[in-house]
Amino acid sequence: MANALSKASLLPGDIDLIKAHGTGSASNDAAEAAAMEALFGDTIPNFTILKPYLGHTLGASGILEMVVLLDSLLAGSAPATAGFRNRDPDLGCQPIEQTYLFNSGRVMLNCFGFGGNNSSTILSVGI
Repeated sequence: MANALSKASLLPGDIDLIKAHGTGSASNDAAEAAAMEALFGDTIPNFTILKPYLGHTLGASGILEMVVLLDSLLAGSAPATAGFRNRDPDLGCQPIEQTYLFNSGRVMLNCFGFGGNNSSTILSVGI
């Protein structure tokens, strides 16, 4: 995530929304939450998780989630995280529960794969 920000010449405060990887497994979600907290501190941007809509599509998940997210954002809203019900107090953060208006901003997409194949991509939407 820090590398993606650096390559885009951005600071953590420049990110308006995160598409978290959000596997729903305790260790993966704890690692991602800790990484977001380490980078953003107490000001983690709103984030959503698309995996509940699409399932685990293995190697296609990153591009598929980007297409779905861009379609939603270009239509003017950030999608809520489907099926999210209970906040895990150990994580220190939680995904958005309600769709909200999103006209423009910078979005970080986290795609974390098996064996440490992790990537973060930053998109500017409507800017």
